[in-house]
Amino acid sequence: MCLDHYLDEAFTRTTSTLELCQQGHPVDSRTLDWLMAQGEFTVQLLSKESHWHSQEQRARLLELLLCLTNIQEYVRHHSVSKVS
Repeated sequence: MCLDHYLDEAFTRTTSTLELCQQGHPVDSRTLDWLMAQGEFTVQLLSKESHWHSQEQRARLLELLLCLTNIQEYVRHHSVSKVS
């Protein structure tokens, strides 16, 4: 799968997950595992100084990382507020 197709798929899944979070639905452990793996993969891609990544692709990778971070923060906050 090329990077552009990967990013399209990752954004589709992260957007769906974020919408579920905003509606108050819990995120299942399988989805959380997938999100963590995507975060690690994104960081690895960004850390490589590759000339085959365009500026647009790097910007989308950074945006994806931000989306993943937002979901992680939402899940963390939601789980803390349930415990309190």
